[in-house]
Order: sequence, then structure tokens, then C-alpha cells
Amino acid sequence: MELFRPTHRLALTAVLLWGFGNAEALGQSQADVAAVLEANAGYYAALSALDMDAMEKVWAHEDYVSQVGPRNAAPLAGWATIQPYLIKTWSNFAELKVNPVAQHARVNGNVGWVIGQEEVGSTSRLKNGTSISSRPTIVTNIFEKQGDKWLLVSHHAQEPSQ
Repeated sequence: MELFRPTHRLALTAVLLWGFGNAEALGQSQADVAAVLEANAGYYAALSALDMDAMEKVWAHEDYVSQVGPRNAAPLAGWATIQPYLIKTWSNFAELKVNPVAQHARVNGNVGWVIGQEEVGSTSRLKNGTSISSRPTIVTNIFEKQGDKWLLVSHHAQEPSQ
């Protein structure tokens, strides 16, 4: 395909790097980046506490929100689908600790995203006593600014290929 010739790839890479390098021109502020990272920390705090009240404050309650986890058979769409899925999944856990690692945040207007990894802590275990161990997952969390709050609209975590 013509699009993938070396000169086209170089030009596409240059355009993408220019766009990311000019984040201030795209509306990124350090305050917004900090707020997105704080919202991301709120997600992991709610997840690690298995606290649905806190989780409900983190997510946008919209039909377009989405969640894909490493064990999902298919993407989940809409808060009305995600919330009961979390309740059912959490009912299996006695303790869960998930930590974000190597986070990189960006903001463009009213959309912000955090990419990185997440690790399940060594104290995580199921109610039957089974310890949970996994390698770090690759994660992307996307937030949307609604009013003065950054709310999660998409969570995608997957195990890296070997």
C-alpha cells in the first residue's frame, strides 16, 4: 500500500510528533494534566478498596462509556452494564490492590488520557483464599471533563503479548 512507504511513514511520524510536542497549543495545561492524574488515582483507589460508592464518583454515567479488561470476553458499553459487572466481579474478592505504574498523561480540550501499566499487589486474594498474581497489564484510561470534574469514560487493560 502506498500509505506505508518509508517516506509516508516518516511524514506521518513527524506530524504525530509535532502534534504531541505542541500540546500547549492543543489546550493542555499542567493543571489539567494534574487533575487527570488525580482522577486516575481515584479510579485505582476505588478499585483497590472495592468501593462502589467511590467508583460511581469516578465514572461518567453515560451510555457511551466503555470497559475492557484482560478477562473480558467482549467490551462492555454503558455505565448501566459496567456497574453491575464490577459488583459481580468484586463479589469474588476478599482483598484487591491494583497500582498504576509508569503513567503518561495527556490532555486535549475536555479529553484526557493516561497510558501505562497496572500491577496487582501481592496482598490481593479471592474470598476462597486463593492469592492473585499476574504480570503487569498495559492500560489506557480516558477521561472527559464534565463541568469541573474529570470522569472516566473508557478503561482498557490487557495483558502484554509474550
